[in-house]
Amino acid sequence: MSSASERINKLVRRRKARILEEILHEHAHCHCGDAHCGEQEMVEEESEREDVTSSPVKATEQKQQEEGRPTPSPLKRPQPSAEVPVREKAKRAKTGPVEPREKLDLQEPLDFGKRLSHTDAAVRVKGFKMLARWLGSHWKSLGEHDARKLWRGLWFVLWMADGRGVQQNTAAQMVQLSRVFTDEAAYLLWRKAFWFTVNEQWEKLDKHRINKYQLLLRIAVAELLNHSMKVQSIDSLRRLLDEDILDRKKCTPSVVMHCARVFWDEWAAEIKAVDDDSKSAVLTTDFTLLRPWIKCVRVCSVKAVVDEIYLSLLLKTPVKEWVPEVRTWMYKIGENTRTEDMQREEAYAAVDQLEKRMKK
Repeated sequence: MSSASERINKLVRRRKARILEEILHEHAHCHCGDAHCGEQEMVEEESEREDVTSSPVKATEQKQQEEGRPTPSPLKRPQPSAEVPVREKAKRAKTGPVEPREKLDLQEPLDFGKRLSHTDAAVRVKGFKMLARWLGSHWKSLGEHDARKLWRGLWFVLWMADGRGVQQNTAAQMVQLSRVFTDEAAYLLWRKAFWFTVNEQWEKLDKHRINKYQLLLRIAVAELLNHSMKVQSIDSLRRLLDEDILDRKKCTPSVVMHCARVFWDEWAAEIKAVDDDSKSAVLTTDFTLLRPWIKCVRVCSVKAVVDEIYLSLLLKTPVKEWVPEVRTWMYKIGENTRTEDMQREEAYAAVDQLEKRMKK
């Protein structure tokens, strides 16, 4: 209520009080029975009625009193109900309690960097063992952000490595850290953090360091194939190819080209190293291994990348049973109306070369 309304109400109450005093004074000095008393009651009722109509708050209070409900104190605001709504209860019961992830202190593994970049090979090996032991005991609390931090540190460990032998050993030990993860989800998270770091840092490399990082990619591809044979499944490999290595929104063209260039070499080396057809069958019988590469040549707009995948990978498929399937997929890409002109020309050219290979 505004200050002007308050002043008006105050004046009205004073005037009513003055009228009541005059009536009471007259009633006290006369002997006319209860006539003045009746007038007094009428004036009081009229005064109360006017007060109620002039104040909506009082009208609400009076209505609550008539209905038998308690009137809330004007000094206390009504508190919200402590009862949880039924929908909220159902939602909580459905989702269940969320266990907070333990906050990791990354200072300890980051301190290992002093050992990992040491000039003494024994100190480096000990440092990698300490880091592997730490990852093995903290993998449940390791988040995506933490894994990326660690890989960024490892990236610069290789940056500081000098000498062909040191670089090769350092790159191999970095990649083989994934072997400590017995849980497939933790393994996939660690690998995704690696490829994120590769795509983030690759274009910052200079000509003096590109060779050792190309070696790192070769070892990483070999490790992916080795893991697929170990778990007898290519699901993780396909997912990494689809979502990280060959994804057009994340990938770096030169990274894709180099992976395509070394893929069959490392594939053959891993199969030869196992020397067991039952273990290597997952890499020689499942054609879905090539699906991510086929998808890449269909959607990639960089001609150099498409050419490299065709020349180094799809046209050189070592499994003869896969050649007709590759030819069928290339023909589907060519006849698709949504395919761009460049991809269509490349696909039809690949069909011709695959048909020649099938006739031999």
